[in-house]
Amino acid sequence: MTAQVPENWERDLANAVTDIQQKLGARAVPAMREPLFRPVGELLAVPKSRTPWLVDGLIMRGGLAVIAAEPKSCKTWFATELAVAVASGGDAFGARRVEQGTVAYFYAEDLADQVRNRVSALAAGRGVDAKSITRLFVCPRGEFLDVSRHEDLAWVVASARKLGKVDLLLLDPLRDISSAAEDKSDDMSRVMRGLRLVADTLGCTVAITHHNAKWSADRAGRVHGAKMRGSNAIHGATDSGVFLSRSGHDTCTRFELSVVAEARGARSGGEFELTLEIEDDPTGAATRATWAISTPVRPMKKTSTNDAEAKVRRALADTSKPLSKRALRQIGGSKDKVDSVIANLERAGEITNVGTGNSHGWVLSPMATAPSTAAADGLEGHVSEEKGHRTDSPAPRCGV
Repeated sequence: MTAQVPENWERDLANAVTDIQQKLGARAVPAMREPLFRPVGELLAVPKSRTPWLVDGLIMRGGLAVIAAEPKSCKTWFATELAVAVASGGDAFGARRVEQGTVAYFYAEDLADQVRNRVSALAAGRGVDAKSITRLFVCPRGEFLDVSRHEDLAWVVASARKLGKVDLLLLDPLRDISSAAEDKSDDMSRVMRGLRLVADTLGCTVAITHHNAKWSADRAGRVHGAKMRGSNAIHGATDSGVFLSRSGHDTCTRFELSVVAEARGARSGGEFELTLEIEDDPTGAATRATWAISTPVRPMKKTSTNDAEAKVRRALADTSKPLSKRALRQIGGSKDKVDSVIANLERAGEITNVGTGNSHGWVLSPMATAPSTAAADGLEGHVSEEKGHRTDSPAPRCGV
């Protein structure tokens, strides 16, 4: 079915193109420009205000936000929860206060049925009729967007303006909405500048989802934002960042995540643990999805030895390749602490020394990595779970 073109759409799209070109400096408008600098006293004279959170401790109002994790780590479930919470006005994840507003969500990967499953399940999990969420607007997979092009930025702006005042614009994922080379700083700087321009033009928060890079000893010691795939220009341009990682305690109906939040110039929500519980109908479609903030599996404050052990465990869990002592020391801290952790874990049978020569190192022992019987029975449902339903296999939902 062909969508009806809104009234005055051609005019609105042309106006958006002009706005984008002017703000990017693509059109010469010297008469409209004002001096760049002003006295700092003017800023100091403005009364201080509280940090303008759209989602308390996680997403600031205005600017750019990123939600990053490894593939199949609940990024889209997380982002859709933000969308449903802001649009409906309820708390996000059962505990984070939100400012209610209008949300536009561009799903580059999810088909219409998959979007429906997610929204309906999350609404059911919070006791809300999905049809009552009238301030959420979506674009399922089917339209192709390239935010490295000025014309497509204008398309986004004009489309959002048709909704009135938009408070949150979600673009999911970055990989599928840009043809720019992710590892090229110049290319990604232009992309992020364009997205920031969209945020400023619409007066809203623009949030993107993105993937973490494959594990490496070099990236393991970096701050969470620097572990994302591609150029560091992506992290550098964001005002809010939420970084997810699976904590390794998943079952077929329950998924546990560690969350780290960052905010530019403000105190963020810090580190905490989340759980996502999902119920399916007989066909495998999600019918109820409930997020909750749980008791931290890893306390934020630990002794240095426990901190080193947690880093070593995480590094070994994130790769199937043996890690040498040198690589583990880069991740876990000082030589003495890491060596002590390795000795203790090896003595407990939790890690095994394997390989020879350059491939020599430690891996998690089979007893530490084997999935539960329930999890193993449901592996056939792994691939499609991230899209809001499992495969046609009768196996229970398992994996993300």
